[in-house]
Amino acid sequence: MLHRLSAFIVLLATAISAVGQSYTSLEEALKNPMAVKTLDLSNQQLTELSADIAKLTALEKLDLSDNKLSALPKEITALTKLKFLLITKNEFAVLPAEI
Repeated sequence: MLHRLSAFIVLLATAISAVGQSYTSLEEALKNPMAVKTLDLSNQQLTELSADIAKLTALEKLDLSDNKLSALPKEITALTKLKFLLITKNEFAVLPAEI
């Protein structure tokens, strides 16, 4: 079921692109956190996601696909404007219930 949900999210995100500032580095995005609409951290061999992600309060699209993530920080639930979360091709066993 997780695979089908991920595929749906990918298709939906492809059909609708987020408007605003787009970044490929969390460190760069944190320099102007209120302006970040899209953060693409795909294909970066990430094994964990920093809790600092919660500082990106305007974030609408987060692409974490093609990494080595097995968990997400609970702080991700603070991203109330997040519309698209791409998590395919990672090592998740379960996701936080709040997502």
